[in-house]
Amino acid sequence: MELRTTSEEYYLFHNSLSRQQTNNSGTNGEPIFIYNNIENGQGIFAGYSFSLDSLNVIN
Repeated sequence: MELRTTSEEYYLFHNSLSRQQTNNSGTNGEPIFIYNNIENGQGIFAGYSFSLDSLNVIN
């Protein structure tokens, strides 16, 4: 199991990227703009942290 804490910017970027990838409307659909928070440029400044742990399951 992986628990991840993300910044709002990280969430907005990945949410917009996912919506663009799953958009099935083709060339006639509404454009989905990828979130970016860099002034006068392209990209994002974001981050996340994660924590890993294990669990033994006994039948």
